[in-house]
Amino acid sequence: SMIETDLILSIVVTVVLITGTIYPLVELLVVFLIVAFLFKECASIIVESSNTLCDACRLDETAVCRIVNSIDGVEDCYRVRAHGASESLFVDLHIKVMSDMHVRDSHRLIARIENDLKKSNKGVSDVFVHIDPL
Repeated sequence: SMIETDLILSIVVTVVLITGTIYPLVELLVVFLIVAFLFKECASIIVESSNTLCDACRLDETAVCRIVNSIDGVEDCYRVRAHGASESLFVDLHIKVMSDMHVRDSHRLIARIENDLKKSNKGVSDVFVHIDPL
């Protein structure tokens, strides 16, 4: 977390200030390590942000369809989209069901799909299911 990172960097800087006067080479080495660490953190923030900004699909479509297709009543799952921040994903998917399915049963089916996807993927906050008849 951010607090842990700040604490570690503060401790390292304090140690370097104390030992840097005795061993100047240590100070230079630690500065390079801190710069490398900060560069790595910046790169990970940029990658995470660009995925969110570019609306990249955050879940594996095959894995989502495997979960959805295992539910009784679902004949096929396709066109899966999962977007948003990794801790707050919005999933949009299509399913095919038998054309004679009752509306009440389709609502139960959607509730089951939402529940199963939220259980299997902690970041999923909302699921929108499009029902298409066979």
